[in-house]
Amino acid sequence: MRRWLILLLVPLLTAQSAPLLVPDISARRIDIQYSFTGAQLLLFGAIVYPRGKTPERPANVVVVLKGPVQPIIVREKQRIAGIWTNADSNRFRSAPGYYSVASSKPISRRPPRFRRFATRT
Repeated sequence: MRRWLILLLVPLLTAQSAPLLVPDISARRIDIQYSFTGAQLLLFGAIVYPRGKTPERPANVVVVLKGPVQPIIVREKQRIAGIWTNADSNRFRSAPGYYSVASSKPISRRPPRFRRFATRT
């Protein structure tokens, strides 16, 4: 009986081998009224490492913010006879209304081993 219990508990104790990112934000709801001029959000979190052992190099974090998707038209402008006019356009059925990327290091300096953290929502 004891062997069966140990065999059942071993996968649970050794299952978490990748770091776990636990993110959160300061406000879950923002009411937009006629006098709305913007809001500040604070994004914070922690990285839970397996067995509590921190790596030699600190982790790099990349945050991507995307707004709700909506159809948009992107137009190319050209100067014709001294006047800027619409030359060409492309229609996208589902593009984010807002898109922003922030990272702890410049994105062009990508680390040699890029791993995705598991996130808990």
